[in-house]
Amino acid sequence: WLQANIPLLSSGAGNNGMSVLDTVSSSAGGLGINMKRFEPDGEQVRVWLEGADFAQVANWLNSLSQQGVTAQEVHFEQNNMGLSVRLVFGR
Repeated sequence: WLQANIPLLSSGAGNNGMSVLDTVSSSAGGLGINMKRFEPDGEQVRVWLEGADFAQVANWLNSLSQQGVTAQEVHFEQNNMGLSVRLVFGR
């Protein structure tokens, strides 16, 4: 099944016509995720979260993938403020 659907997956299925930054920020707000910082970088966007909930971040990543946005880098770190997450998103 995966092999048969690679063209569909790589074509950006689910792309809603919004930029990566717009998709990431609107979906974060809709799920109650507070981005501490974000930085556009060409067709990518870097995002920093502090005190994040792992399950909430996992749901966010799933929602973004359904909209054609993929997490190209993800770094989790547990600290005294909770979960610190650094991500790079793109299409």
